[in-house]
Amino acid sequence: YFVSGLILFLFGGITGIINASYNHNLVVHNTAFIAGHFHTTVGGLVLLSFLGMSLYMVSQLRGTEVKLKGLAIWTPYLWMVGFVLFEIAMSIGGFQGIPRRTNMGLSYMDPQSPFHRADWLASMFVTAIGGVIAVAGFVLYMVSFFATLFARPVREPTIEFPMSESLHAEPVPLLLNFRPWITAMVVLIAFSYWAPLYDSAARGIKAESPAYNERFPVPIKQLQIEAQRR
Repeated sequence: YFVSGLILFLFGGITGIINASYNHNLVVHNTAFIAGHFHTTVGGLVLLSFLGMSLYMVSQLRGTEVKLKGLAIWTPYLWMVGFVLFEIAMSIGGFQGIPRRTNMGLSYMDPQSPFHRADWLASMFVTAIGGVIAVAGFVLYMVSFFATLFARPVREPTIEFPMSESLHAEPVPLLLNFRPWITAMVVLIAFSYWAPLYDSAARGIKAESPAYNERFPVPIKQLQIEAQRR
């Protein structure tokens, strides 16, 4: 549960750092990107930690072993895979301009609606698939949880919490050598900034930004449309 939550928090943390950029926030504010971001933070590490701890504590307080443990083991993996798909699809949808807090079924996803956007269907479809996978994992957890809750006790109820060790005597050379970490940092920074730097060099620093157009609220999309018209 904890490791799957950390993997989800990796996606949530990266999108959160990106969203802290002022220019980026102008593009994705109030879009599906925001929903994808916080679903992998609060709905990732936080929720999976609560699920894992609650299952452990119920088994301890009831004096029984975790029932249907195989289902409980599958839960974090299904939840992680589902929410990774969910987050990636919603982030791409946010770049496309898909709004949040909107009844998509009665507007942009309805072929009969004047606001129908066929180019958004793929992102919403993958989002739905990810949600279904995550819900399936949660259903497996609930089955194991209630089976444990109502199981016949086999021992006296106890509350035992694993204690962390503050000092580890084994050597950890990888953590004491800064060279690989600094190298990875430089590579990631170069990978992140090469595109905007190349774009600035090719177009010029004083390149004019496109004027606001309510039909194309995402500037990069509007820029592509105007380039095609020219």
